[in-house]
Amino acid sequence: MTLKKFIEKIRKVEGEIDIENVMFKNVNVWPIYRLKIAQKFKKKNSTTFLLNTLHRYFNYFIEFISSSFLYLRNPLKKKDVDIIYFTKSSESQDIVSKKLFNRYSDSFQNLYSKNTKVQVIELYDFKSNLKGEKFDKKIIYIHFLLTIEKLKFYLSLLLKRGDLKFLELEKSVNKHFNFDVDVKKDIYWIMQLSKFYEKIIKTYNCKKVFLVCFYRPDAMAICLACKRLNISTVEYQHGIQNDNHHMYSNWTKIPKKGFDLLPKYFWMWEEIFARKIIEWTVGNNYHQVFVGGNLWLSYQKLMLVRSKKTSLLKKTSNKIKILVSLQGDDFLPKFLLDFVKKYANEYDWFFRDHPRLPISKKNRDFLNRYSALDINLSSNCALYELFKFINIHITGFSTVGYEAAAFNIKTVFIHSNAKEGLSNLFESSYFQFANNEELLFKSLNEVSATPAFFNGCSKYKKINKDKIFSFINKKNTFNA
Repeated sequence: MTLKKFIEKIRKVEGEIDIENVMFKNVNVWPIYRLKIAQKFKKKNSTTFLLNTLHRYFNYFIEFISSSFLYLRNPLKKKDVDIIYFTKSSESQDIVSKKLFNRYSDSFQNLYSKNTKVQVIELYDFKSNLKGEKFDKKIIYIHFLLTIEKLKFYLSLLLKRGDLKFLELEKSVNKHFNFDVDVKKDIYWIMQLSKFYEKIIKTYNCKKVFLVCFYRPDAMAICLACKRLNISTVEYQHGIQNDNHHMYSNWTKIPKKGFDLLPKYFWMWEEIFARKIIEWTVGNNYHQVFVGGNLWLSYQKLMLVRSKKTSLLKKTSNKIKILVSLQGDDFLPKFLLDFVKKYANEYDWFFRDHPRLPISKKNRDFLNRYSALDINLSSNCALYELFKFINIHITGFSTVGYEAAAFNIKTVFIHSNAKEGLSNLFESSYFQFANNEELLFKSLNEVSATPAFFNGCSKYKKINKDKIFSFINKKNTFNA
């Protein structure tokens, strides 16, 4: 399964339908359709297994009970703030001063909270174990409220009548993807959820709303709520912008007034990523792009005091050390497994699991045989601690490649999604591509030329704080 194949098909659908008129209650719902099509396309081509239904429902019950105590400990209270920053529990994966750290909201607050009032509101998702030590007294955890809202929604579905259909759109999707998507429930849910978020946003009378990753139902609902309230939404870049990404690229028919379900502003790390969004937002009167820098990298470089010693070093040899950033079984090619086994004694191998796409037990057990460190330990270790002694990085097409480059570490991408969607990165000697053992061996043993793209953290682009403060305080404008 490749992103390129999806993009080829979705462009054909957008070429056949009237995007402007995919409307429900004066809201253009095409982004919901596009998201659902992408999800079904990926699921159809995926081998990843989910938890059994009984286990999932048991977890939901535990989460609901735990989240009720969390919310009552720090409920919503009416006050004025400059920014509401909506985060997810799974975004707090880094460790700073022995505490979980959200690289998005926490980095932002460390750089800007002295002059800006920020209220962080956290949504629960799959990664959190709801352990008391990870919770911040200043954060409002709304999982309890969202669960109640979901129950109300399912009850309201019993009273809804009539079908919500877009016949020409459904016909086109079936023709090009050979499957149908039912988005009626999703549309109703986002509409109801947007009113829920309107109440929250009104409570804090904010100037801007920040979020990470717009292509989720809750994020789309937040965008819609802000549009109604004439408050700007800002999506902060959370990963590399792939040329063939299902939601960040190849929108061929943006309405002049933009999409209500997409953010107004896209905060990008670098100019090369900004250009990818500008390609499809140009010509509309709503969506805008600006380069604000990578706050997490800036925080790491300027403010984070990292320890000079690490226990990991004691467990490694003087061999070349290779970090593999895994992305689930679907993006773990057989040639890499064969290569690891063949060159088990030539390199020190480290494997870092993906927080949302863990590999199967079979593959985990296999890789652990050849790993210099147990996968659980390397996965839970702060990424930049690993960078202290890693020489080379391998991944399918992960954003970790971008982060490694900022620390002068070369990345070898091994999945076609990188070759097809990150072509501009390969202009730099920091990035190479290999899709077989021979090319991988060659890449690992080549001496890298003078970097053409990054010059390491020592010369990493500084953030213009004055422009960011101006952006926060002005209601709906930003001059890059």
